[in-house]
Amino acid sequence: MEPVSILLASIFLAWLFVTAGWHKVREPQHYIRVINAYDLPLLEGSQSLVWSIAGLELVIAVALLMVWTRPYAALLAAVLLVIYGMAIGVNILRGKRDIDCGCSGPLGRQPLSGWLLWRNASLVLIALYASSQMVVQSIGWFDWVVILFGSLLAILLYQICERLSFNSHLLVRLRG
Repeated sequence: MEPVSILLASIFLAWLFVTAGWHKVREPQHYIRVINAYDLPLLEGSQSLVWSIAGLELVIAVALLMVWTRPYAALLAAVLLVIYGMAIGVNILRGKRDIDCGCSGPLGRQPLSGWLLWRNASLVLIALYASSQMVVQSIGWFDWVVILFGSLLAILLYQICERLSFNSHLLVRLRG
């Protein structure tokens, strides 16, 4: 596979997992409540569970940026995103759409929705793409510029989509 797009996907995912892990490190009590709200068997929110998830997310983020660990980290990222998606899907099927997904940190309460399932499915596909083997070729300075600005654009587009989703839930609440 073409290395520029794989590196772009890896950097985007690294940002995503650093952000997710950092939210959990900063506000573990919030995430204990989020995990407990999901009401999943054998999974009770505790400080150690939140720290473990945060640690895993941060390790994935760092490993995505290293050539020799990137494919494995991307596969692990895909598995984690599938697990998160399954937890969201189970609760949507239960009719528990009003709980916070835990996706946007403590300040961005976002109820469960089908949009989150589509978003996670897209992120899984990006992670699977990032796990593919790169064709060995030299990467020039222009390639690095494309990778940098492409990653920034991907992050910006992700943030815009998250904000639109968050705002749509607020508008529904305001309408009553």
